[in-house]
Amino acid sequence: MKKPIGLIVALIFSSLTGACSRSQETSTVASVRDAGHRRYQIESGIVEYQMSGGQNGSETIYFDRWGMREAKYTRTEISFSGITQKTNTLTLIDGEWIYVLDMDKRTGTKTKNTLLKTIAEKTGKKDFGEIGEQMLRDMGGEKIGSEEIAGKPCDVWEVKRLGSRSWVWKSIALKTQVKLGGLEMTSVATLIEEGVSIPDDKFALPSDVNIIESEGIDKALRDAKGKTGK
Repeated sequence: MKKPIGLIVALIFSSLTGACSRSQETSTVASVRDAGHRRYQIESGIVEYQMSGGQNGSETIYFDRWGMREAKYTRTEISFSGITQKTNTLTLIDGEWIYVLDMDKRTGTKTKNTLLKTIAEKTGKKDFGEIGEQMLRDMGGEKIGSEEIAGKPCDVWEVKRLGSRSWVWKSIALKTQVKLGGLEMTSVATLIEEGVSIPDDKFALPSDVNIIESEGIDKALRDAKGKTGK
């Protein structure tokens, strides 16, 4: 499964940890979580997004454990050159794997996120958002200003060579804008709930989905970094 550049940029902030069911959680992942590592600067929450441009639809993210556990429900309709494609996906993050599931076809991929192990072993940092900012800089990104999204003050990051901008609040991308050729896609948060209790069933991996293993997210990020020429 190919990963669009915009998704890769978003993953820097939203997927620095991997995903798997709790029964599959490794000791490395557990130790990172128990050591107080955080993806977000909020312990739990719900964020709803609206998508527009070449991709229209909605997305809802549920997370707790400071973002170390997350479920992303996405429904989109993409139109390009007279062709329309609808998607209904669930992305689960909870351990050393990232699961991306097609809820209509009942198929999916699991991608091993070795970035988590690398971060745990080679850095003493517990804030994955801070590490994400450094990764953006390594890809040629820079902070170009600030703007309020859904009532929250955001830092605006731009990666010119990838045609992307991200509005980030407390390590959460509240708005993402990507230009790919003649396509422009925007995702913007419309509702944010902080400190809410998330039911466990929101993070449940469906038992009837056929899942195959895909390439690691670290390889996708290295490939994206290579496109910047740095």
